[in-house]
Parts: sequence; structure tokens; C-alpha cells
Amino acid sequence: MTPDGAESFGLRAFDELAARRQLELGHRSNVEKWLGMDGDARRPREVIGDRIQAVIDAVLGFAGDGPETVSFPEPLTASVALDERLELIIRFGMDDADLIERRIGVERRIAVSPHRFAPSAVLWLLLSRRWPGRVSAQDGAVEPLQLRRVPRGGGFELVPADAHELGWGPLVVDAADAVELAWACGVAPAELIARAGEMRAADRRAGLEGPASVDDRIVGALLGGAVGDALGFPVEFDDGATAERRLAEAGGGFVRPSAGPLGAISDDTQLTMFTAEALARRTGDDAAAVRQAGHGANLAWYRTQCATSPAGDARGLAAEPWLYARRAPGATMMSSLAAVAAEARADRVADAVNDSKGCGTVMRSAPFGLVLDWSPAQAYGAAAATARLTHGHPSAAASAGAFAMLVRLLVDGHGLAGALGLVLAELRLRDPLDGAETDAALRGAIFAAGLARPSRHRLEALGEGWVAEEALAIAVYAALSHPEPDEVGRALALAVAHGGDSDSTGSICGNLLGAVHGSAALPAALVRTVEGAEQLRTLAAELRAAR
Repeated sequence: MTPDGAESFGLRAFDELAARRQLELGHRSNVEKWLGMDGDARRPREVIGDRIQAVIDAVLGFAGDGPETVSFPEPLTASVALDERLELIIRFGMDDADLIERRIGVERRIAVSPHRFAPSAVLWLLLSRRWPGRVSAQDGAVEPLQLRRVPRGGGFELVPADAHELGWGPLVVDAADAVELAWACGVAPAELIARAGEMRAADRRAGLEGPASVDDRIVGALLGGAVGDALGFPVEFDDGATAERRLAEAGGGFVRPSAGPLGAISDDTQLTMFTAEALARRTGDDAAAVRQAGHGANLAWYRTQCATSPAGDARGLAAEPWLYARRAPGATMMSSLAAVAAEARADRVADAVNDSKGCGTVMRSAPFGLVLDWSPAQAYGAAAATARLTHGHPSAAASAGAFAMLVRLLVDGHGLAGALGLVLAELRLRDPLDGAETDAALRGAIFAAGLARPSRHRLEALGEGWVAEEALAIAVYAALSHPEPDEVGRALALAVAHGGDSDSTGSICGNLLGAVHGSAALPAALVRTVEGAEQLRTLAAELRAAR
């Protein structure tokens, strides 16, 4: 609520702006007279006050039945806290408003909007941050405003039809934001608020009371990976049509595997768990400590594949008898680790010299994106460096790094589509040659997801998932094709119903969806049945505590 009532904010804001303008001029003056009357002979105080008030009313209308917290820390500033890490700030000027995103204390100005467009612009930002990936210009039936590139800063101006009378629209630097904002500014605030109500209602029907917390996204990423892995493990060597049929016959549950219990995980989740444990217990964040953690995790898992039960002095995951099950481990992982199994010190282990780009690097790399003290770029670097210990092909490292960065961004609250844009930019900047295959595969997945309705045949056109960039692309396509929290089951079923490495693509897709929506969005029956759920929750807590 605004100080002294919401209805007074606009006029109070104008008075504050007028007072500041007088100080800038260096003498007392009639600011209203200086600004002049509008075409309807209304006082500037009324016109500007009403326009500012319209933004405040839109914000309060959006937050009226939701979990958002609205505050007014300064006379010309409104703040909407979406969760403990993300805040949208509106700072008013005499003619326009700055729209600023503050994420973990770091501010980024998204747009400068004239007051008349600011209500819709603010609401679009709130919707797109509250429901990442579920608000898009592609969904709008209204023709977007035109865009005009402006010389200053290479930004974009939105051009309304009546620009010659009422001035230009918002100024936006990012091209993707400009397209979305152009659509939003053509939609009335009341329509956008109604849309927010529809999405809240959909979340309530899905059993979600609000956005997932960071802690729950970490749990969701680990549990989601296990669920996707266990869903794909029994159908891994089926053709796509057979996999679809078996999954349909299971009625939304797990297909019983040929070995292990119902809901059995494969080597994908086993490796992920050992990686998470090692990162939670790492001795530092420098390259040597991260390399040691990755090497130690790989060796700890390798020993479970070469024995039938724990040694008497085993600790942590190594003391869990059920993890000694051998579930089709990858040939590259086994051969690479066999060559260095006697060396515990990572600084004495050289990077792999093979030319393998198997997906083993990607399917174990989600935990690198769950270390909250690391930036997305650090997550990329750590996962890529660890990938090189076992797989020598550049695409294996680039895909692992891209996946870890993607998970890190999702846990931090970015939408999948926006996070993919940042990952693609990182690939181009960091690995323009080594990351070329990963870049092309991800762009292919994004393009395919933007076409018609989701299709197994379109997914299979992306590859079989045996190699790193194909596995990542298939998982991304499935996640983009079913972005809603109540569609997680369908996304996972799509990710595994093909004639390739189904458990790996399911695992990667589950990591992504869990990081986006949190554990509450995962199919409850599958979470109850999946092997290792209790240990995965414990690992999530250890990772969170180790930051």
C-alpha cells in the first residue's frame, strides 16, 4: 500500500518532481506554468499525476490476489518483490518511468517508458518474471507496435500509430525485450491483469501456490532428473513408437525395467548424485578444488561399478548398497576412469585424449548449476573443465558447460527461453569454434519448438541423444514444447519416447523442468516411486548449505 493511500501517490509524485525541478533551475518558479497546459486545458499536475497513478493502480491490481509485495521505498519509486531474490523497480520522472530489474541486489535497466505506456510495460515485466516462459508475444492476438532502432546505445524505440501526436514509445536496449514489450504495449492493462489471474488459477489447479523458492528449485532439479531418468531407463533401447506405447500402457507411471525396482535410476542419476556430493564437500572454488571434486566424484561412482557392495570404511553415498547396481554405464566413462582409477589426485590426471562426445558429460552436470555462490559463467567453466577429464571432444565440454549454465540461470528465476538466449551468447563468446555444434543443436531445438504442436518425429529429427549436443537439444525441445507446470509429465514423456538414449534425455529434461518449476510441479506419483528420492533431497540440502 502507498503512504497515505494509493490514490494520492500520483499527485504526491508530481509535487516531488516539481520540487526537484525547481532546485535544478536554481530558483523558485511555477513548474506547472513552465510545462504548459495540455490540449484539454488540464493542469500538468493532474495529467502527469494521473499517468503515474495509472502505473501504481496497475501494479496494485496485479498484486491484489498474489504473493507479490509492493512497497514505496522513496517518493518517486515503487518496488514489487516477486520473491526473495527478484524485484522489479519503477522510478518515475516528469515524462517517463525507468523499469529496472533487481536480481540478487544487482540492478539492470530494462526500458525507459513514457507514462502512457508504462502500465502495460510494467505488467508485462511482472508477468514474464512471475511465469517465465509462459508469457510471450507469440501468444498475443494484438498486432505489436513497430520497432525503430535508435542511434544511442543501439537500442530500440517502440513506435505507436499516433507517435506524431503523443511521442515515441518505450526505449529498450535488448532486441528480444523490445519485441515482447511492443506486444505488451498494445494490450490494455486490464487484459494483462486478467491474464495474470488465469495463470494463478492454473497454478492453483496444479497444486502450486506460488513461484518455487530457490531451495525448492534445487530439490526440483535433482528430483526431476531422477524422475526423467527412471522414466526413460526401461525404454532406452526401444524404437520411438514402442516407447510411446509402453509409456501409455503404464498410465503415467514408470515402465518396469528389466533390472532393478520400479522407478529404478540409471548411471545418469548415480553420477549426478556423486557429483552433487563432491561439490557440497568441495574444499574451495578455485580451478584446482573444482577439478579435484569432479575427479573424486567420478572415481567414487566408478568404484561402485566395479564392486558389488560397499567397503567397510565407506562413507556418504559410497556406503549405500543400492548404488552398487550396474545400470548400463557408458563405455567412455568406464574406459576413461579405468585408466586413472589408481590416482586420487586430480592434479596428476591429464584431460582425456579420446575423441568422444558422449552425453555422459551433460547428464552428470546439473549439480554445477546448483552451487549458488557461482555465477552462471562459473558454472559453465566448472562443468566444462570436469567434462574434459573423461571426454576429449570439444562439444562434450561445451554442452556440459552450456547445460550447467542453463540450470544455474533457471534456479535463479530466469525463464527457459530467456536463459537459452544467455547461454547461446556465452557459447559464442567463450567457445566460438568448440561450441559450434552445441550452438547449432540448441538453435535447432528452439526453432523446432516454435513450429507446430509438439511431435515425436520433430524431436527425433534432432538426433538420438547418444552424443552430448543432441541429448541437450532433445531435452530442451521437450521442455520448451510443454512449458506449463502442469505439463511436466507430458514433457518428460516426450523427452524419452524416441529410439535413442532415452534415460539421458529424460534426465536432462527433468533437471531443467525441476529447476524452472520446483519439486511441487513434478508428477507426485513418480516422485514417490523414484529410487533414491530421500538421498536426493538430502544432497539438495547439503548443496544449499555448502554455498
